Amino acid sequence: MGKTWGLLCFLFIMLSSNVSAIEPVLKLKASGDVMDMVKEGGYLYAATDAGIVDVFDIPTGKLVKKITVPGMKDFMGDDMASKVYSVDKLAESKDVLLVCQGEAGFRNVYIYNTSLDKVIDAAKDKMMVREARFVNPGLVLLGLTSDELILFDLKKGSVVYRKQISHYTFDDMVLNEDRSKVLTSDESGVIQMFNVGDGALVKTYKGSNVDNVFQIDYKNKIVIGGGQDRRLAIYDDNLHNQYYIQGDFLIYSVGLSPSGKTGAYAANEDNDVVVFDVATQEVLYILKGQVSTLTKILFYSEKELITSCESDGILFWKLND
Repeated sequence: MGKTWGLLCFLFIMLSSNVSAIEPVLKLKASGDVMDMVKEGGYLYAATDAGIVDVFDIPTGKLVKKITVPGMKDFMGDDMASKVYSVDKLAESKDVLLVCQGEAGFRNVYIYNTSLDKVIDAAKDKMMVREARFVNPGLVLLGLTSDELILFDLKKGSVVYRKQISHYTFDDMVLNEDRSKVLTSDESGVIQMFNVGDGALVKTYKGSNVDNVFQIDYKNKIVIGGGQDRRLAIYDDNLHNQYYIQGDFLIYSVGLSPSGKTGAYAANEDNDVVVFDVATQEVLYILKGQVSTLTKILFYSEKELITSCESDGILFWKLND
């Protein structure tokens, strides 16, 4: 498993450091509370609970498109928006992948190009899809609340494989840089890596989280996970080390820079984001400005990142040299 080292108390770090707070350099307003985000090219795709994916031009900050999914009826028969839980985009395709709220608690999965094409039907397929990610233009990977992985062939409209990960509840998944591996987390506190092609288990990461791992990220052979146990877990396959930082609040969101050298996590009840050096655990920056529970921390360079929360505010940050 590797050497476990360096338990740090978050309050001690905050009080003993001279780190100054950073304000956002840009604020965007989404159509609703932001559930998920992905950056591709010069555009940011923001999935919202208003049934809309907002597409922003990053250099200008302008809203350039709204992708609206069909609404639904609530239990009283009234019209309501279908929340968009997950969004993904590939560089080599114009397609956008969406997971949306459906009838009876199940989920619809759409591909958007110039119009919406439903590939998973909530009423017919009855899948509780939590997230969907492109593997390539013809294959998508689905993560189900039932802690299952499904590889789905878009051209054939059929399941390639369906793998039961565990009997816990699914939390999150992330693909590696070439999309050949997928890492998943659940309420067990264990993070697992699988081959995307056949669903075979590659590696298990455990010991640093002991409860729900709400969100994970993976860059350059480094795994980060934040959970209900108020622990920020780091597993470094490059050095065969692992450690955790003990926080003082539930860690709902985490992120890694493209090199994996810098990490970030939702740190406290004030929704501050702590940015730290993964190797030394030194706190580098404190980002202040989010007004609600963090939903996404997205690095798009070593010094630039975007955060979203359970509000319509999307914040852009530039880390000082």
